[in-house]
Amino acid sequence: MKGRIVTWFIGDTFRTTADKLVELGLEKIIPRNAYQTALKKSVDLVKDRLWNAVTGLPRSEKVRRAKFMDVEGKLGYVLVVPYLDGQEYATKNALSVKVDKKTGALDFTQGEIGHDQFTELSDEIIAKYRVEKNTVDADQFRAVVGRLVEKCNGISLRSTGGIYYIDERYSEQYAKVKSVFDVFPGVTNLIAMPVYDDAETLNSIEFSTTRTFDGELNSFIAKAQKEISTGSLTTKRLKGLMNEFDDVKRRASEHAENMRTSYEMIKQKNDDLLSAMKHALVKAKDDAIPVFDLAEAMAGVAPVETDDSETEAEIDDAVARARALSQELGV
Repeated sequence: MKGRIVTWFIGDTFRTTADKLVELGLEKIIPRNAYQTALKKSVDLVKDRLWNAVTGLPRSEKVRRAKFMDVEGKLGYVLVVPYLDGQEYATKNALSVKVDKKTGALDFTQGEIGHDQFTELSDEIIAKYRVEKNTVDADQFRAVVGRLVEKCNGISLRSTGGIYYIDERYSEQYAKVKSVFDVFPGVTNLIAMPVYDDAETLNSIEFSTTRTFDGELNSFIAKAQKEISTGSLTTKRLKGLMNEFDDVKRRASEHAENMRTSYEMIKQKNDDLLSAMKHALVKAKDDAIPVFDLAEAMAGVAPVETDDSETEAEIDDAVARARALSQELGV
């Protein structure tokens, strides 16, 4: 078997806990709800409950959540409740609550409601907040699955994602994906179809794999060009971009067999991009990278000879030697 084509279903009602995902060995990739996000969800749940309980008001008069930021930079929300004031519709601030984004502590202020109702609503928000801090919803779980597929070096078979090819070499990593889905039957389903070594399949895999890495390279080039064009790119940041590029280059090399003859095109583009970035380091002055067109540089720079296995210090040394030679030649 060559590999698998996989896709999945995750129902919108899916909910689990971060603790559960830790039990599954996913502690390094589970989403952590920011305190602010957890508070927003908690206030919304209370808001929706209040709105559903409202009677005698038109549907246009909604219970609302209003966002604010205090002078200390703490984000908060006001729960705004509609009511009938004589012949007019009006609103009152039931309560406000803000959160410390570092500690998660909540701070409530009573609004235009009685003490008993204030206590009831604030206790309800606190209870939901404790749950939401540890909750993983459907969208967050989809992101977890996406990270797992990345660890399988999965190749998207369509530009919008959702259907992936996973090579048989990553069967151990795929087994991890499957084991996660097995824990949540009913609301999730992993669909896998075996792929065999026939000509049509190999051609399809070559096309998809080549398109994936060519797209990643083009996206990286656009991102790097945007930073270069600001005129404030430093040598340190350019080296950071080179480290990001190394990951793309590594993953592409792992799929060289799947890209077949197309890999030479991707490899050449990789080499040209790396050479252009190293050449920019040669031309740097006072730790600043001059503005230049990366695509043009890829097409015509003089290569800076360094080995893929070199350390950053060795690259710095090679760049320094190349820069000295350039100055000596007056270029």
